[in-house]
Amino acid sequence: MKHWDDAAVAVCDNCRLYCAVSKLDPIVDLEQRLDAGGVVPAGQCPSCGALSYLRSEDPAGDEK
Repeated sequence: MKHWDDAAVAVCDNCRLYCAVSKLDPIVDLEQRLDAGGVVPAGQCPSCGALSYLRSEDPAGDEK
């Protein structure tokens, strides 16, 4: 399992909450929520429960 740097920030894919990776909830039903070959999320958003992904270093890279 990957251990993230304490300064790492994740962005929720649903509500766009920016959160320290250490504050994310564990992912419930991970195997049902991932697509084969997809990006692995950093955790589950503590606000809405959606998947959160590491924020890219490029601010424009956060836009989907």
